[in-house]
Amino acid sequence: MGTLRRILLCHRKNVKVKQVIYLEILKKFASETKVKAVLDERVKEDINPKHHPGIFKFPSVALPKKLINTISSVLKDQPIKTLVKDAKMLRQYLHSRHAPIESLEMKARVSELEKQIRSEDGIDENLLGEEERSHLMEVRAAKLKSLIGQRIYCWKSIDYDEYKSKVYLLARSASNYAVLMKVFNELKIKDPTFSPKTLLDFGSGVGTVIWAVRNSWDKVIEYFCVDKSSHMNDLADLILRDGNINNELPSPGYFFRQFLPSAQTLKYDLVVSAFSLVDLPTSQNRLQTIMNLWNKTSGYLVLIEDGTLAGYKVLNEARDFILEFGSSSKNIANVAAHVVAPCPHDLPCPKIKTKKPCSFPVKYLTIPLEGREESRTALYSYVVLKKGVRSEDSLDWPRLVQPVLTRSKHTICRLCCSNGQIEEIIFTSSKHGKFTYHCARASHWGDLLPVKLSDSTSEE
Repeated sequence: MGTLRRILLCHRKNVKVKQVIYLEILKKFASETKVKAVLDERVKEDINPKHHPGIFKFPSVALPKKLINTISSVLKDQPIKTLVKDAKMLRQYLHSRHAPIESLEMKARVSELEKQIRSEDGIDENLLGEEERSHLMEVRAAKLKSLIGQRIYCWKSIDYDEYKSKVYLLARSASNYAVLMKVFNELKIKDPTFSPKTLLDFGSGVGTVIWAVRNSWDKVIEYFCVDKSSHMNDLADLILRDGNINNELPSPGYFFRQFLPSAQTLKYDLVVSAFSLVDLPTSQNRLQTIMNLWNKTSGYLVLIEDGTLAGYKVLNEARDFILEFGSSSKNIANVAAHVVAPCPHDLPCPKIKTKKPCSFPVKYLTIPLEGREESRTALYSYVVLKKGVRSEDSLDWPRLVQPVLTRSKHTICRLCCSNGQIEEIIFTSSKHGKFTYHCARASHWGDLLPVKLSDSTSEE
């Protein structure tokens, strides 16, 4: 694999590598690959490959005009330049945020730093007098505090007051809405019969999940929104009233709370946690929350985080926990679980070995304050879980987990496959057929490829 990448790199940098040698090595590598890709027989070759059924074509997302007008009204009394500056800082901070370090790991890392400090100064405090020992302890404590600040991530909970809630509204609502619309669009494609009537939104913030659900399904009658910040809840409520507190809510089915409902019997068709799990202080707290959310869904559980390594790890932790619980003997309800998206399998995520996030892109337009509107791309990680066993006839097409590399006469795809592995396949017209080859070339990061994979060695 390393050889092929070096060849491709040389080719891209216009290093003088003879084309004949390059193609011969490429053909040799392709012939030695252990995985074969064959077009799924359910896909007819009389369609345009640019519109094959694995493509989740999704345009750049903009907030609805009515919402933009409402947000502009809500923010009209704020100093715009200061708000824009603070929104940029908050967006950068949230994107660079890590999950909190567990207490045991923190103690171990602090202990290592203490050993390092004692080793560096080489002083045996037992040989010192009381006053000298006291001074040494103070010096070491100061060094330790400095090293902790330099080398250990300091996680802090964000207290969203009235102003910070408005900053978050400007900083994240457009991108969060775009991500939610794309995820819900895929869910609608995969399950056209799903029409939720009740929603539980954990970490509801300014209400972006409500906006996306209302634009995706039209039969929802109850929106139960939970956010620990009363200011976030008030702002979300105000936006639903079109920016005027004296207006009525669109329907009586909106509820804003600071805690999850305690009743065990309450079930919701759709349960969502978007960009909220990283805000929980410990792994135990996260897993307790995830189990609570899982117990409250009668349909789908949708979990979304930023497409950073921290966001991906938190989601993968939740995914593994739910899947393990679904197959555990401790599962009193005896309810299995399976992944609907993005994975074509319920096996451990192969990306965890690469130390790179499994993330996907979505394009969106920013809120046009003072007439300025920018086009941006957000990366997000997500998992959609459903109760029950994976259907035998469900599509297990591999998903593209990196950008497709289109080259002259060949296309390189990195695919997450139903065998729980990431495979790199080089598609050519001669080896895979014109239709399959053009399907690969027309696909993008996040799409499914309508092919079946097999181990070529088992066919020999």
